[in-house]
Amino acid sequence: MTDATRIQRGRARASALAQLVHDGDGIFVSTGTAEPARLLEELVTDVAPVRRNLHLFQVLTGSRGRVLDALSHGHRLSSPAPGRFHASVDGRTVAAVELSMRECADAIEQGAIRIDGALLTAVRIGDEGWPVPATDLAVAAFEHARFRAVEVLGGWSARPTGPSFSFADVDYLVTSDGAVGELTPAPKTPVSRVIGECVAELVPDNAVIELGVGAALASVAECLVESGRPLGIHTGLASDWVRELVEGGVATRLLSCACNTPAVAAVAMGSGAFDEWLRRTGAVSFADSRHTHDAQHLMTLRPFVAINSAAAVALDGRVGLPAGTTATHPPGGLRDFALAGMNAGLSIIAMTARSRDGRSRIVDDLGRVHLPAGLVTHVVTEHGVANLRGKPREEARAALLAIAGPPFDSDVHGSPGLTGSAIDTAEVKA
Repeated sequence: MTDATRIQRGRARASALAQLVHDGDGIFVSTGTAEPARLLEELVTDVAPVRRNLHLFQVLTGSRGRVLDALSHGHRLSSPAPGRFHASVDGRTVAAVELSMRECADAIEQGAIRIDGALLTAVRIGDEGWPVPATDLAVAAFEHARFRAVEVLGGWSARPTGPSFSFADVDYLVTSDGAVGELTPAPKTPVSRVIGECVAELVPDNAVIELGVGAALASVAECLVESGRPLGIHTGLASDWVRELVEGGVATRLLSCACNTPAVAAVAMGSGAFDEWLRRTGAVSFADSRHTHDAQHLMTLRPFVAINSAAAVALDGRVGLPAGTTATHPPGGLRDFALAGMNAGLSIIAMTARSRDGRSRIVDDLGRVHLPAGLVTHVVTEHGVANLRGKPREEARAALLAIAGPPFDSDVHGSPGLTGSAIDTAEVKA
């Protein structure tokens, strides 16, 4: 069947996607800027009401929030990365996949995460497609799915990089008007500025960096630009901060694993201005998570510096969610990058000393562990830097207490403490 026939038949039948989907299927949906709006609308409107027990899988849930509507029909939704919608939706929850991104890719290849159908957005050049700007787990999903539905994205002037596929292997094609979901960057504040300056002081010349998202990290890129140190970028999520570093003239270390561009990422999502920049620039290369989150590869990019946020750090150096929390945020790529940073450079956790409700983020114990003790070299708050590398437990404890901010003991005795800045991830909106 030709591509034209597939498109024509798809437009003529509103239920074309429903004919490909079986009851009980596991369906991968691309994320971020590459969330396939038309395919997702058809999935929610035409497929979800007539199929049973679907298991939807999306790396960053709710780029536009539309995927959540499938839950009202009794289907399930899982995600391995922190997102806005890890909460109850009409009495149902978005399940947190407690695997790292690299582990998720391996699980798809091994069949532990079952993918029967893949819904992707791609840029088309000739007979080939590039699943950008969200390659992450899309390539593995495409390779192992029973059926593939692709939404062709228009308005992409930069030639995409990364793994491609043949349109001869696509079962259903639609075209896109190019509308994308946005990830509003967290606002820069005086607190994030102090944290950013502390982080920038730690990053050595010519480092390859990974940077997560969160309010505490909002000023890191700005401070790195001001430091003037040459950098390369090898990250999971590329957002507005990548543009800051490229246009600021410091992303100058070209990576051979990224088609000699200064930045490689698994997925991109940011402001509307970032999306427009991404479509016309050739500065960012895309690769799937088997590459971007491969700790063994990252260790060859010395010095490699992982910079991430966390909800809490225990006094023994473990990182995760505080005891008593009801949050279900999964670890995403945190373990992959921290492991590489610990062994080939730095693994930095940067966070505000207190949460929005005034609780200390330096805590006695955790309810859920995302990183074991030993995978963090430095913890940064607005009160300073705790160097944990090679420190005995008591010295590490003292260093963490020193950056917790006064009075740490008030939290132990149950008082509300001081009101602090939020470290929540940046807002995802339509």
